[in-house]
Amino acid sequence: MTAELLALAADADDPVATFEGHHLDFSVALQRADGPRVRAALAALRELGPRSGQVGQDWAVGYLEAAVAHLDDRLDDAERWAEEAMGRFAAVAPARAFAAYGGQLLAIRMAQGRIAELGEALAALVAEQPAVPAWNAALSLALADVDPAAAAGYARRTLTDVPADFLWLAAHVIGGRAAARVGEPGLVDAYRSRLAPWSGLVCWQGTCSYGPVDTPLALLAEVAGDRVAASRHRACATALAESLEAPVFTRELAATD
Repeated sequence: MTAELLALAADADDPVATFEGHHLDFSVALQRADGPRVRAALAALRELGPRSGQVGQDWAVGYLEAAVAHLDDRLDDAERWAEEAMGRFAAVAPARAFAAYGGQLLAIRMAQGRIAELGEALAALVAEQPAVPAWNAALSLALADVDPAAAAGYARRTLTDVPADFLWLAAHVIGGRAAARVGEPGLVDAYRSRLAPWSGLVCWQGTCSYGPVDTPLALLAEVAGDRVAASRHRACATALAESLEAPVFTRELAATD
């Protein structure tokens, strides 16, 4: 469908449709761990800006710049781009702009090993938006090392109150990391079961990536004592991160080896 959209847009010489096609191409390529295709799509979107630019598209290019800087492990650049993108869109759709920025900042702080710093802010988001499973999962991860019992509770909430929407996989990839740290057998088994069908893909939240699905699967398998599965998932996650040209995720895997 992405290829068809790009072909139709080219035939019609429609820069807006072309922009949408390359934007979709970026998302598909990232989930399939095609690093060169991800970066080619971003380059095409940069060039289209003067022809198709409006605030939503300027914002989109900004958050994709942040996403690629995150993949490249250029975390200061990623945070700067994320802040700039939020600033561009906040006047038009403040709630959406802030939610996108929150998801990006979460990925950056995870990569920095500083997610506990977001605990207070995440607790406020959960209180305001208890139906958003990704916030529950993120709070679970932020609390995993300081309050495992509370973390387990939020991880369970993520499992029981999670609609089948575009955030489903992100919530489970984040919650799976938390469950692996907490180590509660029931949680570990539940997250392994939920995530297993998505092995071989990279999680793309819409404005940022939380890495190969096989990364939390490897962590969960290790906690469960399933060395064969842990080795298989770790090898798959490593291959996906390398194919995506994402040192931020290879570094995470090395740190947990």
